[in-house]
Amino acid sequence: MKGFLEYVSPTEARGWVWRPETPAEQFVVRIELNGRVLTSASATLFRIDLRDGGVGNGNHAFTAYFAKPLTAQECGRIEAVVTTEDGKRVSLPMLNAPDLADIIVREPALNQFPGYDDGSEQFPVFVLGSTRSGTTVMMRGLLGAGPYEGLLEGQVLDLFPALLTTINSFFQSRRAAALEDDTLLSHVSQRFFDEGVAQVFHELIERTFKTRRWVDKTPTPDMIYGAPYLRRIWPNARFIFMKRRAYENVESRMRKFPDITFERTCEGWAHAMEAWSVVRDELHGCAIEIDQQVIASSPDRVAWELTKFLSAGHEARNRMAQILRSERPERTSLRAQHTIDPATDMSALFDPEIFEKYCGRWLNPYGYSRDTSYFQSGNTGITVL
Repeated sequence: MKGFLEYVSPTEARGWVWRPETPAEQFVVRIELNGRVLTSASATLFRIDLRDGGVGNGNHAFTAYFAKPLTAQECGRIEAVVTTEDGKRVSLPMLNAPDLADIIVREPALNQFPGYDDGSEQFPVFVLGSTRSGTTVMMRGLLGAGPYEGLLEGQVLDLFPALLTTINSFFQSRRAAALEDDTLLSHVSQRFFDEGVAQVFHELIERTFKTRRWVDKTPTPDMIYGAPYLRRIWPNARFIFMKRRAYENVESRMRKFPDITFERTCEGWAHAMEAWSVVRDELHGCAIEIDQQVIASSPDRVAWELTKFLSAGHEARNRMAQILRSERPERTSLRAQHTIDPATDMSALFDPEIFEKYCGRWLNPYGYSRDTSYFQSGNTGITVL
């Protein structure tokens, strides 16, 4: 494991973590004080210096904010901790630890954005997932069941995490200037800009939707990676991750988008599943996973589980069940519950080598079989995190 806790102030901690043996893997970093977890953050932010330095693709940085300012003594006892798959606890070393006092005593005059809306009065639902995994029928079900407002496609809120990544890279590249008293940068914090950008999106939502309950569907990997940041600015947010086995998803995408190469199609499915594997641990208590196959086979069950998860009423459940029964997911499929037999259909439909390169590694972690059973034993197709 490589990485550093590079910067600690009374309001935030920044750094990066990466494991060369699994270069695409991304980690959740816990910020601890005397063994007590203060906050956590996904190490998914992009930094040019990391990419140029050979740290994977550069998407391995993190910024974590504290709920309340720390004292100088507390800053000196902060740890950034990662837990590996085998349960090993890894504490990231502090970069330039002897100079920590020079860093933490300076708190910028503009630390928080004035008039920032914490989003606590909004109750959004975000439909995430790969293209052709049931996101559209789920969106129709939510809009038809009520009380949510929204548009069938979002395609803008994934700009928010992208902007945060740019801000983070900028502040990392100007760390020295931020410590100089005679620079404008020393008078303003990264948090000021992060909250300012978040406020733009608060304004967008408030001017677009009349209700406090709204739903967005943006089926891109960037939106999935950005889920923890969306939860930060909308703390009451709920996330629905729609998924579908790679065989059926790739087939559906190839039928719908025949001009896209088979390799890019496989890569698109794998990218979405990888993104969710990175952020899902940060979304416990506010996320549910639903497989498209279950919508097709058991719409009433999906309506029951989903409305229970969203604390919706009996009428909403009945309306959603009716919509899910009538809406056939992914209409380009051969039939609503079409299941591919990899043993006979692979050579006709897929290039097995390319499929395995991108999709193979994600079948088992998500409980998918490699035969016509679709699910592995014990996988019910719906998981509340």
